[in-house]
This record gives sequence, structure tokens and C-alpha cells, in this order.
Amino acid sequence: MKIQTRTIAFTALMTALVTISTAFLGVNMGTTYTNLGDTMIFVTAALFGPVPAMIAGGLGSFIADMMVFPMTMWFTLVIKGIEGLICGFLIRIFSKLNFKKPIGIILNFIAMIAAGIWMMAGYFLAESLLYGTLAAAVFALSANAVQATLSITCALILVYGFKLCKMSIDLKVFKSTHSKSTKTNSRDTSTETPPTIE
Repeated sequence: MKIQTRTIAFTALMTALVTISTAFLGVNMGTTYTNLGDTMIFVTAALFGPVPAMIAGGLGSFIADMMVFPMTMWFTLVIKGIEGLICGFLIRIFSKLNFKKPIGIILNFIAMIAAGIWMMAGYFLAESLLYGTLAAAVFALSANAVQATLSITCALILVYGFKLCKMSIDLKVFKSTHSKSTKTNSRDTSTETPPTIE
């Protein structure tokens, strides 16, 4: 229950941070809205995994779009949710390979790039449908490319430069320790002799 409560709390916190960074760290460029919301999505994926990143990315970005750029909010819900899922899933797979830190950072960088490419492709298709002109979609694509590049850079700085990655390690240690103690307790309970009723 403690682990589930922590996960819910951190997911809610990151959802709020995605909303804030999308709504208040962005620029409305007429046919598109460029922001740093992806930074928090990538950070969530790196620290907490694919499901929290999917929820924070989709829901947080959706709420922000409702406030500042409602035209794309339903597309955003799907695109940013899948972006977080892709990034978190790839980072989780790469972490199981147990590479040393420099290679691990490079692999996480690749995971963020893959998620960023998905985001760019998703908005290119969405904005092609919305505006009906290829020129507007191409302009939005270039803006999204800048957005992805800045977001990846900021996410790497936050996770590794500010050592937020240690937070992820601590959480994993907490989970493994908690699961071991649970197993031990259940094993001890099974070996206890039942009390006799006199």
C-alpha cells in the first residue's frame, strides 16, 4: 500500500509539473504552441517509469492545452500520453541491460529522442488534419523539433546534472527492500506453529 501511495503521489506531482511547464513555459506561435512540457514528461519517464509518464504526459498536457491552446487538446491527450509511455518503456528496457553510467545516459538520450520523434510525427499528422495545409504542418513540425531538442536537453540536465537520477535509485531500493521484507514476513508467518487452544 505504501508503494502504491507513493506512486500515486509522485504521478500527481509530475502531472501538475507537466501542466505548469506546458502552460506557463510556452510560446503561442499562431498555428502551433511550443513549450517545455516534454521536459517533465521525460523526467517522469526516467524517474518513475512508463505508466506514470503516460498519465502525467497525457493528462498534464491535456489540462494545459485546455487553458492555452484548446484546438489540439484531444490530440495532445493521446500524443503526449504515448510519448511518455514510449520514453518510460525504452528507459526501463535499457536499465535492465545494466550498462555503466556513460552508456546508460546515452541509451536514455536515445529513448528521449525516440519519444520526441513520435511527438513530432503525431502533431504533424494532427495539424495536417486541423489546418488542411501542408505548409502549416511543416511550420509546426519545425517548431516541435526545436521543442523536442530543448526538452531533451533540459531533461538530461535535470536528471543527471542535478542528480535527480539518485531519487529514482532510492525509490527502487525502497521497492526492493519493501518486497523482501514482505516475503520474509510471509515466510515467518508460515513457519510459526499455530497456537493451541486449551
